[in-house]
Amino acid sequence: DIPVQFSNTASWYDALTARVVAQPGHGITLSASYAHARNFSNGNNIDPANLYQYYGPTQQDIAHTVTAEFSYELPVGHGKQFLPNANRVVDAILGGWQYSGFLTIRSGLRFDVNSGVSLLNNGQGNRPDRICAGNLSNPTVNLWFNTSCFVDDLVPQTYGNAGINPLYTDGLQQLDSSLFKTFRVTERVSMQIRADAFNTFNRPNFSAPDSTVGDPSEGQIFSTAVDNRRMQFGLRLFF
Repeated sequence: DIPVQFSNTASWYDALTARVVAQPGHGITLSASYAHARNFSNGNNIDPANLYQYYGPTQQDIAHTVTAEFSYELPVGHGKQFLPNANRVVDAILGGWQYSGFLTIRSGLRFDVNSGVSLLNNGQGNRPDRICAGNLSNPTVNLWFNTSCFVDDLVPQTYGNAGINPLYTDGLQQLDSSLFKTFRVTERVSMQIRADAFNTFNRPNFSAPDSTVGDPSEGQIFSTAVDNRRMQFGLRLFF
C-alpha cells in the first residue's frame, strides 16, 4: 500500500489595484498603477497538530506598490520650442531626443526572525519568543531591528511565541531611465542611439538583515536587493 498524504496548508492573497493612463500633451505620456495587497499563509507552521499556530504574512506580503512608466519628447530642435529654426546639422545632433523612465516604489518585504536552538526533539527548529515589537525608528545597516526583542525559547518541547515574518526590510525606490533618438538611414532602415541608466539615482535598497537569534551579526545587513547604478550605451538598427 502507498500511504496517501494530504496538505492542509493554504495561502490567501487580496489586493486593491488602480491604474491611470494619461497623455497630457507637450510630448508627454504617462501610465501608473497602485496596488495595496495582503498575502497570508499557514504554510509556515511548525506543529502539525496546530496548523494555524503560525498563520501570518508571507515574505511576499507587500503592502504598497506604485509603478509608473512615462516618456517625454524633448522640445528641442527644428519646429520645437527650443531651437525652432535649427539648421539640419544642429537638428541632427540636438533634435529628436526622447526620455523615458520606469519608476518603482514599494514598501519593504517581510522577513522572519529565527531561533538559534532546537529543543523540540522532533527534527524541527524552535520559534523564538518575542518580548517587544522589535522595530527601530531609525534603523541602520549595522542594526536594522531591536535584537533584544527576540530571545531563544529554552523550555524543552515549547515552540516559541514569535509569529512568522514580523519585520520589514528596506523599501524599494528605483528609477530606470533611457535617453534615445531614432533617425532614418534610408527609406526602410532607421537607427536608434540610446543611453540607459538602471537605478538612476544609485539608491541603496537593502536586503534583509541577519535575523538568527544569537548570531554575532544579528541585525546587520550585508547586501543590497538591487544592483548599484548601471549604465549602458547602444545602437539599434530597424529594417
